[in-house]
Amino acid sequence: MKYQPYSIGFIQALGIALYVSLFASLITLAENSEWLHGFEPSMPFGPILFLLALIISATICSLLMFGHPFYLFMHEWKREAVQTVLWTVGFLVVILALIATGVLLFVRPV
Repeated sequence: MKYQPYSIGFIQALGIALYVSLFASLITLAENSEWLHGFEPSMPFGPILFLLALIISATICSLLMFGHPFYLFMHEWKREAVQTVLWTVGFLVVILALIATGVLLFVRPV
């Protein structure tokens, strides 16, 4: 195996965190933009848009999380595949803790 499971896990966790950050920023930007000011999709389009965005986002995150481990598993590197998933989850927990700490320390309540 060319790379260690912890390095792949770190890269995958960063990719997921970056994707989630970009998606959340896009949603916040769209919500606060003057371009969409007053736009409220009529029923049932609001829930349809929400659910489609959720499904697409879950698919992208699952590909980022399990794509490489699946490849490893199919090529008989089962132990490394499981280690990569565990390292990714561990790094995601660390990223979550860092962001939560940053929010608690540096964001003022409104």
